[in-house]
Amino acid sequence: MTASNRHTPRPVSQVSADGARPLRVRLLHTRYPHMGAHAGMVQLPRAFDRALVDAQICAVTDGDDDFPIRAETVRAWLRRQLKRGGMAWYKLSDFHAELGALGAVARGAVDIVHFLDGEHSAQLVPRIVRRVGPRRSRTVATFHQPPATLGTLIDRRVVEALDLVTVVSPTQVEWFAEAVPHVRTELVLHGVDAAFFSPAPAPRSPDGRFRCVTVGHWLRDWAAMRGAIERLRTAGGMEFCIVTPRDTGVEGMAGVVIHREVSDEALRALYRSADVLLLPLIDATANNALMEGMACGLPVLTTEHPSLRAYVPSDAGIFVEGNDPDAIAGAVEWLRSDEASRAALGVRARARAEALAWPRIAGQMTGLYREIVA
Repeated sequence: MTASNRHTPRPVSQVSADGARPLRVRLLHTRYPHMGAHAGMVQLPRAFDRALVDAQICAVTDGDDDFPIRAETVRAWLRRQLKRGGMAWYKLSDFHAELGALGAVARGAVDIVHFLDGEHSAQLVPRIVRRVGPRRSRTVATFHQPPATLGTLIDRRVVEALDLVTVVSPTQVEWFAEAVPHVRTELVLHGVDAAFFSPAPAPRSPDGRFRCVTVGHWLRDWAAMRGAIERLRTAGGMEFCIVTPRDTGVEGMAGVVIHREVSDEALRALYRSADVLLLPLIDATANNALMEGMACGLPVLTTEHPSLRAYVPSDAGIFVEGNDPDAIAGAVEWLRSDEASRAALGVRARARAEALAWPRIAGQMTGLYREIVA
């Protein structure tokens, strides 16, 4: 699960950190309102072995709510100054979190500052820490967006100051190798809470409905979804359960059920009640819905993207080239007609999710932490 631009990692045993105490890692992450308690990168620090990593989690709102100064004139001036860094998604809450991280660095309270949402949250700390000496802390950032959008979201000067970049898709590795060739980049695949997201304890009772579940909104191909639903409208007993906070363009279509707000338990129940995870995507790196559906034992029907191939083995899902609605509809019909093949795909999807459970990913990240502090 690891790919490096230029570096061959040394064995962890040769680069062990201070054995007297665990590494002190301050992790900044963005709280998204649509994500439940079992989703997203915040699961990573929760999975660390506490004997090895003392994880200090700093949650940041996706906005300006955390910034303590309420005067709008001050806020407006700060926003203008921060936008000069070229990071469109960087907010006042991120600025406040970075100030706190700088204070921890100055006090010698952290060994590593890790920005779990690099596109949002890292603008000041890496450059300041790099400039001042002696070096007390190392800086790490994880990036999630596809190469097509990365260049519009990040300040390369900030990335150049990092000690380590981690990415969640092999398609990002080449982009960073070209954009910031002197910075170490490692592929660390996204994880999943495979303990919470799991197959139903017993098969659901047949009700004559064949259910496809689709979750999320970012980079979803709703046009392809609508086309596939239109082609399947004559197939009786079809139901499309869509969990999303935004409009999709498929509202009101026959067989479509929209879920705007669901609890973690309700989301898991929807996965468990479905027959297939239907996920047409415009672009992709990692995907929470993909991981959760696989962990619940669903066969995957998604778009042919190299990044998705890194997560879904060919024997755990079906890939459609170009999101052709006819091909999507045909694949749905085949899955519906072949129960044995559908079940086999689901079993292998679950096995792949178990291999990407967060404790495994946390172990890999711990090894990288120990290398960069050596």
